[in-house]
Amino acid sequence: MYNMQLLLTLVGVILSVVGTGIYIVGIFKGKTKPHLYTNIIWSIVTIIAFLGSLTSGGGIGAWVIGFTGFTSVVIFLLSFKYGTKDIKQIDTIFLVAALISIIPWIVLKDPFWSVIIAVIIDMFGYFPTIRKTWRDPSSEVYLPWAIGSVKAVIAIIALSNFNILTVLFPIEYLVMNSIVVYIIISRRNNKTVNI
Repeated sequence: MYNMQLLLTLVGVILSVVGTGIYIVGIFKGKTKPHLYTNIIWSIVTIIAFLGSLTSGGGIGAWVIGFTGFTSVVIFLLSFKYGTKDIKQIDTIFLVAALISIIPWIVLKDPFWSVIIAVIIDMFGYFPTIRKTWRDPSSEVYLPWAIGSVKAVIAIIALSNFNILTVLFPIEYLVMNSIVVYIIISRRNNKTVNI
């Protein structure tokens, strides 16, 4: 069983590299404009979800989410130069909430509430990107988001232990990435789709 989990984790990490690579190429070509606040929120909450899954028995499968956290940090750093800074007050509220979500873990010495809060914030963290993509569907390429959905399924299957802390984030990640893919494709209205 461990060998299968290891194999799935490696596939998930490879998909993360491929998806992030495609996304970064899109950034450098000017086809993708990542939202600065979305990516800092994702960096924070993905790392919280990874640590929560790891400490809750997620095992090697949790590393798919961990690597996703690392790639979120890379995209966040690129957002300073290449991203959109269309920042609304609600975006700042979600950023502050992401930072606050660390407090329950520190105070209670239990990741449960931090992971729950982080997943909720992560979900709301998609809204700046969803808003931007709804207005300008050509500002995103769909393939990295689709790969993210597949990667989430692999992350779930690769887990060593299934509980709310290990599966909640990958399920939310699957749903939200799928929504972004749908928006990109449906809003382009028969235009050529950038992959």
